[in-house]
Amino acid sequence: MTTVETEAVPPTRRWVLAMRTSVALATGAILTLLLNDATEFDLLVTVVAVLALLVAGVLWMVFAPIGCARYRRYGTVLLAPLVVLLGIGVAVAGIPDRVAWWLSESAMTEAAQGECDDADGGWVGVVRVSSIASQDGGCLFGIGDSLGGLAHFPADSRPPVHVPSAYRPVYTPFDGNWYRFSVDLHDGH
Repeated sequence: MTTVETEAVPPTRRWVLAMRTSVALATGAILTLLLNDATEFDLLVTVVAVLALLVAGVLWMVFAPIGCARYRRYGTVLLAPLVVLLGIGVAVAGIPDRVAWWLSESAMTEAAQGECDDADGGWVGVVRVSSIASQDGGCLFGIGDSLGGLAHFPADSRPPVHVPSAYRPVYTPFDGNWYRFSVDLHDGH
C-alpha cells in the first residue's frame, strides 16, 4: 500500500492576515492587561482588552486548524498562544506590580514624607492613586478603585495591629516602611 504525501500549499492572503491579526490582537490585549494591572488604571480598559483577546481567540480557533492541516504553518499557529501564555506567566509572577513599584517608589515615598493631607488622588509615579489620607500615624494611598492600597509609616513607627473588623484597615508588610492595607466593609457577624 502506498500513501501519497500531500505537499503544503502556500497560505492564502486571508489566512496570513487572520493569523497576523490574531497575534497582534493577543499581543496588544496582553500588554494592555499587564499595564492596567501595574497602574490600576481603569476597569473599562480591562473589559476592552478582554474583548480583544476573545476576538483573537476566535480568529485563532478558526484559522489555526487550517494552517496546520493545509499550510503546515505550525510555528505561525503557535505564536498567539505563546504570547497569551507568556502574558499569564508574567502576571502570575507579579512582575507588573514589581515594575510599577520600582518605577513609583521614590515618588510615593516623597509624597508620603511630604504633607499627607486628605486629598483626592492622581498619578503618583506610574500608579493611579484614588485617595491620600493620614490615618493610624501613617500615610495611606488608596490604589485604584479598591478599598485598599499602600501605607507608609515613618521609620520609628509601625502600623497598629487591628482586630479585623468593619471599616478598620488591616496592614501587612510590603517593603521596608511600606505596608499593604485592606479595609473590610462588613462586620463578620
